[in-house]
Amino acid sequence: MYQLIVSSLDRQNKGLSLLQKLLLKEYEIICERKVDLVAHAEFSIQELIRQLVVEKEFVMGLLKGMRAREYAQGLADELAEPLVSLLDSLEK
Repeated sequence: MYQLIVSSLDRQNKGLSLLQKLLLKEYEIICERKVDLVAHAEFSIQELIRQLVVEKEFVMGLLKGMRAREYAQGLADELAEPLVSLLDSLEK
């Protein structure tokens, strides 16, 4: 279960980074008034958000209502540190 959670949080972290890039690209497209490209950018953003929600729900299902930080507190330090680091990164 631990590895599934860490993998999912890592995908979420990478997904949020990509989301930021896509939003900046969409803003650039809007500023350049390339209206024909806006719908494509919006579709990509919406699909990524959908995937992020699926990942989050997956982790929530694994933890059965427990918060990820609470789960990390019950782990040995060498396991908790990477998990907490991912959680910190996601919160940023």
